[in-house]
Amino acid sequence: MERFGEFYSRHLWLQFATGWLVAAAMVLTLYPGHSVLGTLVRVGGSSAAGVWLTLRRRHREERTAGGADDLLRFDRMLRKGEAPSDPQERQAMGELVDRRLHSTRHRTAALVFLVILFGSVTAMAASMSGLWRAIAYGALNVGFLVYVYFVGRLGVMRLRRMRRLLDDPSPATEAEPAADRSRHFAA
Repeated sequence: MERFGEFYSRHLWLQFATGWLVAAAMVLTLYPGHSVLGTLVRVGGSSAAGVWLTLRRRHREERTAGGADDLLRFDRMLRKGEAPSDPQERQAMGELVDRRLHSTRHRTAALVFLVILFGSVTAMAASMSGLWRAIAYGALNVGFLVYVYFVGRLGVMRLRRMRRLLDDPSPATEAEPAADRSRHFAA
């Protein structure tokens, strides 16, 4: 599974294509009468700004990390809770962590906005469509919001732990036992 995750992270186009197809499938499921090609074009056009913003952010992070391979390595280290031992890599990882923590500063406001937005979409679906379509919208929206909340929370916790680990003047070495290293990740 880790090999698949690394392949998926390395090829950003695959992430976009998968998201595009899943979104088109959801639209076709909710509105079965529409043409497949028309739905694919509409979904692709409406997600173009998101793709552009994601590519721009990824390019900046690659520049901060020192390249695409370094960014992937830093992401893997961040997921595993390992800090680099080389001082230059520690500095690059610290800049990457600071950049990502800075981008999460409005997380609560964004979540409130999403709840209001998705709640209004569900209310409109209930008033204009049938009850079953409103229930489907509501279930999808609640599932999506719960997923976004918990994945975002996990990411922020990982970033904060890494920031503390990078700020620690005595980084964990390879000779240090695993039990002693666990103190760095206590919640």
